[in-house]
Amino acid sequence: MKNILSTVAMLLVICLAGIVVWTYVTPSPEPKKVISKALNAEVEIEGMLSPEKQEMIWDAEHVTFEIEHRLGKAFLKAWVKNDAEKLASLFKDGFEAGVPGSTEWQTVTKPPLEQRTRDTTAEDQVATGDTGDVLSLLLTPIKEIEIKKKKLRVLKIRRLDDKQWACRFLLAGSGPDEASNVRLFQSEHEVVVEVVDEKKLADAASIVSWEFRKEIIRDCNAPIMHEITDALELDKVRLADNWILGKGLAKQHNCQVAVEDFDLDHDLDISIMGMDGSRTILAYEDGKYVDVTQELGVEVS
Repeated sequence: MKNILSTVAMLLVICLAGIVVWTYVTPSPEPKKVISKALNAEVEIEGMLSPEKQEMIWDAEHVTFEIEHRLGKAFLKAWVKNDAEKLASLFKDGFEAGVPGSTEWQTVTKPPLEQRTRDTTAEDQVATGDTGDVLSLLLTPIKEIEIKKKKLRVLKIRRLDDKQWACRFLLAGSGPDEASNVRLFQSEHEVVVEVVDEKKLADAASIVSWEFRKEIIRDCNAPIMHEITDALELDKVRLADNWILGKGLAKQHNCQVAVEDFDLDHDLDISIMGMDGSRTILAYEDGKYVDVTQELGVEVS
């Protein structure tokens, strides 16, 4: 018995020693490198980012949040009101801008929709230091509409120094004009923002430079999509309402919907799995959806 125990103990010692040697001798794999679109930079990944890289990402995320929720909200509020004076106060003295030069608008018309686009590169732009040039281009497309939806988002960001950040802004707004025609204005810009006191971004002059990159103006004189829920009787379909579900259930993704031409009649049908495990098959017949679950022999639950 002692001989067996000694043999087992010796084998365990040899195995442990082998593991230790393998751990120290086996070379570590080279860190992988990936391109981070958010930071517009090459980042090394080796299981876990280094503290320096983590801090860089945290700082970028934090500054992005502050720019969008402080500077962005103040900018949008003034933009919607066509308040050129307030907008001008957000630009620093001596700021630099690049506005579209000879770049022409490209127009595509597909009634009832007309879309105009203009892309401006760094080579095409015209340098200016006049805020009026920038504001005119930003305000003119929305002057005739009542903006219902708006947004300013930071698409990309990277640190330039201790105070300045280079950003890619997405600015967009849409709404009807007096004749109920709908317009969407969407644009992208290369913007440098100086962040000295993030809490004062809503009032401080923090925009160092502004360059136009992409502009889209989309006009539509008739609705493209119509509300047909009632007409198709889709309001009668049993679907879970997260607002009235019990605690915890709202976070479960048990409800699924699939749209396909199940009966091959060239009309789209709907299959629904409910939160309670119920199954419903809706076939499109004569302009509305009809429950054919039992007809097809599908178990309801």
